[in-house]
Amino acid sequence: MRENLTIGEMAKLRKLTPETLRHYDRVGLFKPEKIDVGTGYRYYSIHQYEILGTIKELRQLDMSIDEIKDYLDNRNVKHSLKILEKKHAELLDKLHELHDIEAGLAEKVSFLRELTHIKMQAGITLRSLPDRKLVTINQVAYDPISWGYCVIEIENTIASERAPIVATNRLGALIQEDDLIHKRFEAPCKLFYIAKQDLKLPENHVLFVPASSFVCCQYNGDVWSRKATLQKMLQFIKDHDLRIQGSALQISQVDISVTSIASEELWEIQIPIG
Repeated sequence: MRENLTIGEMAKLRKLTPETLRHYDRVGLFKPEKIDVGTGYRYYSIHQYEILGTIKELRQLDMSIDEIKDYLDNRNVKHSLKILEKKHAELLDKLHELHDIEAGLAEKVSFLRELTHIKMQAGITLRSLPDRKLVTINQVAYDPISWGYCVIEIENTIASERAPIVATNRLGALIQEDDLIHKRFEAPCKLFYIAKQDLKLPENHVLFVPASSFVCCQYNGDVWSRKATLQKMLQFIKDHDLRIQGSALQISQVDISVTSIASEELWEIQIPIG
């Protein structure tokens, strides 16, 4: 058994590649015990096995080259503990972030699965819906171009939420009560986003919709194709002697974030009544 090993032998012994050892040499992390001045061959000592093993394990803990250098250059129990504690704290932060991503992704998967099993609701329904907190902006949309700018502004306002709009039914438009009453079906509208209750926002961006009964109806098409549906809903309200009690919510159920097929786009209009 020899004390000195070639780069290939050391790499094989520690289950690394020769290029990894060359890289460690170039960055000054792990150098060979000696280099033959005549041939340029690198030779490692078997006594270096423990240092290389430590480097390998610290890499498995996702430490950077600089972090490992710091660990090895100032090696003592107190310093090692400090570095490992720091890495552990970073891992906990990453786990928390991954948990949030997983929860959001699970919510989107559940929503899309439900959509694939439930056909569009036929006709008009009456539903009781809970309190909701809407994020709004001080701009109105009146055509597809202005709609696009408003969506961007909404996304910027709720930037603290991760992937808030893709595969959700939380983006919509407010149809003002006065426009409903006077049948101005194509009037400009404010966009909104149904926020999570714990989302912190400036008060001028928040609108609370109280729990109430709503006349609801769904339709396929784009956001501006709502006239026929609104006419049908207003006739229903009149026929049943109901009274409009606030602005209507036009909420996207399926949009271009999950489909490029126009006929799959789906909206639901909710008119509060009393």
